Amino acid sequence: MKTSRASQRLDYIDGLRGLAVVGMFLAHTPAAWGNAQVTSGIYAQIISWFSGLVAPVFMTLAGVSMAFVAKKAAHRPASAFRTRLLWRGLSLVLIGYAFEASFWVFSGMRGDPMRIFKVNILPGIGASMLLLAPLLHARRPFFLRSLAAAVFLVLGAQITWRLSPPTGVPAALWGYLAKGDTSLFPLFPYAGWVAFGMALGDRWPSLDAPTPAQERFTRRLLRVAALLFVLALGLKGLVVLFRLDQIGLSPGQLPPATTVQMFALKMGITLLLLAGARRLSESFSRHRFGLRPLVWMGRTSLFAYIVHLWIIHWVARAGLREKLGIPAHLLSVLLLGVAMVALCYFWDRHPSRSWWPRLKRVRLLRFSPRSEME
Repeated sequence: MKTSRASQRLDYIDGLRGLAVVGMFLAHTPAAWGNAQVTSGIYAQIISWFSGLVAPVFMTLAGVSMAFVAKKAAHRPASAFRTRLLWRGLSLVLIGYAFEASFWVFSGMRGDPMRIFKVNILPGIGASMLLLAPLLHARRPFFLRSLAAAVFLVLGAQITWRLSPPTGVPAALWGYLAKGDTSLFPLFPYAGWVAFGMALGDRWPSLDAPTPAQERFTRRLLRVAALLFVLALGLKGLVVLFRLDQIGLSPGQLPPATTVQMFALKMGITLLLLAGARRLSESFSRHRFGLRPLVWMGRTSLFAYIVHLWIIHWVARAGLREKLGIPAHLLSVLLLGVAMVALCYFWDRHPSRSWWPRLKRVRLLRFSPRSEME
């Protein structure tokens, strides 16, 4: 299993994160550039289904990285690594707010200024880190605590999403509990992905573990994925058989069985992707099958997130808003991907005399915790 020499990061983890970055391109371009042919029909459903896997992969890998940080800190004070994680979580929340503020300013300050505090993916991951960091321990296993937290956060969405905001509670705070106009990624259930990733990270074999141990872990990932698929299929059968989707929920709400089924299905797919990435670890570390660009984008995923949205925004303003059909949309995603690979490579590899690396060293821009080998 290979790691990058410069940073000792796990290349296959960065590669999977880079694959999620590509998913962002598919998820964010249709609404900005696509015409009715792109935003409706079977094409839109396929794009929506695949883009629905992006956040689970990002959040699961964030949890795995948090576990790596905790395991790496076995010989350091517990307060040190928790402070690092808490600071990183707060940094992501603040970056997310600043990013939304920039969009609001450049849109002419039209609309509700409270959109700045929208719980998007960055505040969602950051708040999850703030919530779950206390569960981590450098010297004791945290698998069961993390797994229990994942179950609680997923099932808790059935309660929080049915509640009305109490009088006097700002919408910006309530958005962290329930999905709504000001929230896309509330803690219930999305922090459950981070907690599940922490549980995975606690069981992750160390990099110096023998190859048979690494292979056993990969097989366990596949077995758990199979069990999750069986669970999802069984719950889907219960929903259809007992018509649980007809029990009088408010619009937009899902029955508990459907919520767990969706979590199990997406978690199973995420584990399959993780197992596949581990099997391709050598290919990610070298220039095999064209996988290396995914590693570059995965290393700079925060940079890629911010820049690709600005590119999409300004290209739409330049005259492509809602203009592209399906072939043109696919071509535009390909061109965006090529441009982002070049930018991410430059951001990751440019010589140290440049101002780019100095900007990279700003603490708020250092997104992904590195592996236990650092």
